[in-house]
Amino acid sequence: MYFAKGGSRSQRYIYALIVFMGVVLLLVAVRWSGLVKDYYSSQETTILPQAPPLIVENRQYGICGHTIQQNRELTAEFRTLSPKEIAQLYNANTYQVSQEKLQLFCDYPGLCPECQKHIFVSLDGDEVVVYSGVPGGPHELKERTQIRVDNLPPQAVEDLQAGIPVADSEELLHILEGLMN
Repeated sequence: MYFAKGGSRSQRYIYALIVFMGVVLLLVAVRWSGLVKDYYSSQETTILPQAPPLIVENRQYGICGHTIQQNRELTAEFRTLSPKEIAQLYNANTYQVSQEKLQLFCDYPGLCPECQKHIFVSLDGDEVVVYSGVPGGPHELKERTQIRVDNLPPQAVEDLQAGIPVADSEELLHILEGLMN
């Protein structure tokens, strides 16, 4: 298409408009293709919310059902992380954030540390076993013994069915030795 010097004014406007539209389409295509980056997008300007200075960890134990709350100050290296990242590090199920604290809610299998301190000797089928916990309450298997119920006197079997609480490891050894003889 050739526009003579003497072409009409409307033809020149149309030609200029076509050229302008072509340049705009070319710029848009280059920008969308990712060949040219926006100045602001090349500098990470995303600001994540920083974690508050205190972490409150609520541990819910599955077997005994107890909840233990631990408070601790957030270390400097953790302060740069977002609350979501900290919750992931602690394997928290959920979390709540306020200005002064980050509350983490975590589920733990088993017994809480306080319930694990209690032990007792009892039966599991035909075998004498040691449990963490309290007789008649929440408990979990701690250790199996090689002592069979077949070789025990009736009173010992009755005591084991009820559960024999043990104060410490020395008493546990004494009870187990007595059952073996």
